[in-house]
Amino acid sequence: MRVAGVRWFRTMTALLVGAMVIGCAVEEKRIGYRPMLGGLPGAEGGCAVSPPRGAEGEPRKLGDDELEITRPDGTAKGSKVLLARTARHVMVHIANTVSKDDSELFVREVLSERTKAEYFERGLSPSEAFTAVKAREAEVLRLFNLMPMGEYTPGLFLRGIGGGVQRLEVTGKMAQSLVASEEWTGIDVVMERGNYRLLWFVTPGR
Repeated sequence: MRVAGVRWFRTMTALLVGAMVIGCAVEEKRIGYRPMLGGLPGAEGGCAVSPPRGAEGEPRKLGDDELEITRPDGTAKGSKVLLARTARHVMVHIANTVSKDDSELFVREVLSERTKAEYFERGLSPSEAFTAVKAREAEVLRLFNLMPMGEYTPGLFLRGIGGGVQRLEVTGKMAQSLVASEEWTGIDVVMERGNYRLLWFVTPGR
């Protein structure tokens, strides 16, 4: 009986040591959490927004708290700078500036130089672009609700349509209600000085 007891003790000790080794070898992985419309006005979620796996260190990946920076002096006009490495970032900036009724920041940091030039050519102020978007604010938010994660929304893709323009558009059944009411179905963006800027919204059939 004593020999059997010793063997049982040795067996259990080996099992416990093995379990400890396996437990220590478990790799901890961070799984990103990005709730629907995280970063947009009114977005709510039970957890903090974090980037998906592999996002750390990638130049195009920025957390929602990194999309706005202030120049060192913090006093000069135009010191606030908006960063947009993805179309989703442009969506965040559109929603934020419209929600805060910040026409100046929208024109300076969200609207593309191409679009501003077109307004000037037509004898109009680019601020009228903000007025047009503000008038359709509810429509814009309905559109963004259909593509809450921008180009990372399942089934949506950012595609080039020529001239350096990238389009993110809701299509098919998802877009039926928008098309029926003649609402915008997407956004066109262009890269300018390292950031995406809004060219304009997509009108169905154009």
